[in-house]
Amino acid sequence: METYELNHPEEFNTFTHEESHPLFGRGYFIQQNDTYKMTKFINKQIQKHRVINDGPIHIVSTESAAGTIRYSIDRPRKVLAFSEFFSFGPLWKLDREEGQAYRNEWLFDNINMEFQDDYENEMRFANTLLEIEDIEEGVPIYIWVGNNTLEQIGVRFILQLLSGKANAVFLINSAVLYQKLINHHLPIYHTSQMTPDHIKLIFEQGKNSHPLSLEDREQYVR
Repeated sequence: METYELNHPEEFNTFTHEESHPLFGRGYFIQQNDTYKMTKFINKQIQKHRVINDGPIHIVSTESAAGTIRYSIDRPRKVLAFSEFFSFGPLWKLDREEGQAYRNEWLFDNINMEFQDDYENEMRFANTLLEIEDIEEGVPIYIWVGNNTLEQIGVRFILQLLSGKANAVFLINSAVLYQKLINHHLPIYHTSQMTPDHIKLIFEQGKNSHPLSLEDREQYVR
């Protein structure tokens, strides 16, 4: 990473690094919280110039399940996922910065999360919120959910984020469809346990179901 020095704030509008010389022999220390704020600001600017996606949107509560869905479902499609574990910790105002800060503090105080990068998790969570906010009108949305605490809480949080959108929202319960279509005797409770063949079959059977009614969506959120 290179550093450049500007003499006046007005120079920022016309600055190009190709025509400038970087500084040498200087180092800077930036607190992680400040880096987080700068990255959020940059991502907000990127959001303004996003590429419009006109394919279906798939949303799931775990990144492991998202990987299988990306591999299994044909393009065009976009898969969004959360890295949070919704099965524990406070969920108060989780769609707002104050709620996210409260939850992060609780996790730090109560859960051994030393193996994870807090900054990275916060940024991924914030970026997923931006991606859901950017979903285009008229694009169908498929929410994948299993019969476990994490995904059941996740689907309610996702539907809260979608409250202001009129898109058709389809709920695909992977656990129910797995037992109905694939194995009646050995239930699976997590979407991430499915193989790509299972996911593909479940989607083919579930994509033509009726979208959630407005009343159903509001009930999930409540």
